[in-house]
Amino acid sequence: MKSNDYLVLCRKETDFNAIYPNVLNHIGDFDFGLGSTEDALRLYDTTGQLVDSVAFGSESPWPVEPNGNGPTLELSSYHNDNSNAESWKASNENLGTPGIVNSITTGTDWLANSGTDKHLKIYPNPFAEETRLKIENHNNETMRVNIFSLDGQLVKSDITQTNEYIWHGDNQNGQKLQPGIYICIVQSGNFSFTGKVVLRK
Repeated sequence: MKSNDYLVLCRKETDFNAIYPNVLNHIGDFDFGLGSTEDALRLYDTTGQLVDSVAFGSESPWPVEPNGNGPTLELSSYHNDNSNAESWKASNENLGTPGIVNSITTGTDWLANSGTDKHLKIYPNPFAEETRLKIENHNNETMRVNIFSLDGQLVKSDITQTNEYIWHGDNQNGQKLQPGIYICIVQSGNFSFTGKVVLRK
């Protein structure tokens, strides 16, 4: 798949085609479905490295409307933390928007704070040796960086006076971390940004 492409995974393509005859970017059939609770999705790249994952629920604090009532469960921004129920919303469109951008998506090419020109770039992502967290329109403010594993453990915390922080995929003791997905929370002035970064072997 190319950047910004979409793909629908169908349990049964004939059923999907009956409802969405004009959506062509789908594959199936699969011999499994997704339950409303305690199911998980994991996305791997061609080398077998985990790129993204989510385990979702159907009871508060998760949105309850998508639980068989018409709306689908949508990530409000593709930069948001999948494990946080508040990152998910009920779709604005009944039955969702398969094959195109989510109906409630607020993401842009880079993680941005709505209503301000200040935004965060994380590149390269995924990375193996080092990645850069850069605040655009920084205004010479102190930047605090906290990096968490997916289980919520703080693995790295640092402060820089520049608008760019270079992370080598290490923990607070300088030890190289295991490959996987990490959550970056960056504070600059009165703004806070959250993004995901993938550390490869």
